Amino acid sequence: MKLAQKLPLTIAAISVVAVVATGLLASNRSMTALVDAAEERLVAVKAAKVHEVISYLEGIREELIASAKSPAVIDGITAFETAYDMTGADAVRRAYITDNPNPAGEKHLLTQAEDRSPYSNTHAAYHPYFREMMEQRGYYDIFLLSASGDVIYTVFKELDYGTNLITGEWAGTGLANTFQGAMDMPPGQVFIDDFKPYKPSADAPAAFMGVPVTDSIGNKIGALVFQMPVDRFNKIVLAEDGMGQTGQMMVIGPDFLARSDTRFKEDIILKQRFENDAVREALAGQSGITELTMPDGSQAIASYGPLVFDTLSWAVVATTALEEVDEPVEALNLLMLAVGAVICVIMAVVGVGYARSVVRPVAAMTDVMKRIAAGEL
Repeated sequence: MKLAQKLPLTIAAISVVAVVATGLLASNRSMTALVDAAEERLVAVKAAKVHEVISYLEGIREELIASAKSPAVIDGITAFETAYDMTGADAVRRAYITDNPNPAGEKHLLTQAEDRSPYSNTHAAYHPYFREMMEQRGYYDIFLLSASGDVIYTVFKELDYGTNLITGEWAGTGLANTFQGAMDMPPGQVFIDDFKPYKPSADAPAAFMGVPVTDSIGNKIGALVFQMPVDRFNKIVLAEDGMGQTGQMMVIGPDFLARSDTRFKEDIILKQRFENDAVREALAGQSGITELTMPDGSQAIASYGPLVFDTLSWAVVATTALEEVDEPVEALNLLMLAVGAVICVIMAVVGVGYARSVVRPVAAMTDVMKRIAAGEL
């Protein structure tokens, strides 16, 4: 091969090798940097969500404790229990459930039944206060329970209203467990019952938080219980801030069942099971980053860790699809490929021009030397 061909080809080959090596190094570092950034974002989002959930639960606990000390609750339990005993459980249920003109789900709109009973007079005095509390804070329901376990008042009035949580048909339910747990607590401390299907609420997932109520001399006269709001809890978990296009949060209980919906799937609380190494480690109190195979078969980066509040111990997993992390890398690779091709073309053109500038004088000198060697002096 002539020097006029070797020289530009050598320059072009060196340029290609340099561009490819630089591109591979840059692509590898970019991939690492983007994955690291995605992992750091997931860790930060998970930590923020955990803090927000704990703050929200702490707010419920503080309001529950403060409310248990208020005259409305202390006097309310005493007044409702007296009126309940005077009127009778069957009459109370008939007035506020059976004969209530409002449909199911709206029974709380009735302030005073027309039976003129002592209970209805008491209900008219206290119900507006508790109804407003429930609506403002978004609780599913608020309960006043007597020390003997009677459900002497609820705002929402479902099938548990007017029953006894020790001897009645709802003994053993989440509300009954919360009542018994709260009555065993010292004043000012709460009992929390994790999400379970609650039959009086048509087996909907329900979690309860309860606190004992004491009179002026410290005697326990009953319990105040909040049925915690699923919708507001979901709203915190499902907020999309910082989650990108495919990011989502999962809150999972020790039974590996969901405690919240996810961004892309609704109505999965206590229905969808998430059992994998990340969840197991989070439930064991560990935090970390890993790759997961999602239920739909896709791959995702996951940041996991525990969420502990009082007796609740949940796992929190924040995920983002690996595809979303790879997209910027693929775009960068395409850009570098295009830039590399342009550089190679430029170097080839430069190499040809440079080769010609070197080869022409050498070729001319060679021609003269050949003529001298031939005797042409």
